[in-house]
Amino acid sequence: MRRAQIRIGFALGAAAFIASCAAPETARVSGSAEPAPAARPAPAAGLSTDPAPLNRNEVREAQALLGRLGFYSGEADGVVGPKSRAAAQAFEAQVGASPSGRFDRGLLVTLRSSAAAAGVTIAAAPPPI
Repeated sequence: MRRAQIRIGFALGAAAFIASCAAPETARVSGSAEPAPAARPAPAAGLSTDPAPLNRNEVREAQALLGRLGFYSGEADGVVGPKSRAAAQAFEAQVGASPSGRFDRGLLVTLRSSAAAAGVTIAAAPPPI
């Protein structure tokens, strides 16, 4: 039951993210048959608004998602280093947010939504020891 609720939550978040990104691309310039230039996607709801830090397993998940989305090439070890921060900044810039590089709850929520919208999955992390 809980797993189904999580999947529904991810699906709703992904749908909202896709809807916020798709609208500018379909707009037309007044009096022109040409489509309007694609605008940068609006920051996803919740990006960097919750400053709560992530635990090591959540950082590992964020690193894995950044890697699957093409922003990070390092090991998903749960330690935030310079490569991790640079990857987070690049991702934030891609979604139109101020690139802080902070690993907080807002970043993880946005990564999960973006990954779900892109059809990206990661293997479940082992339970903490």
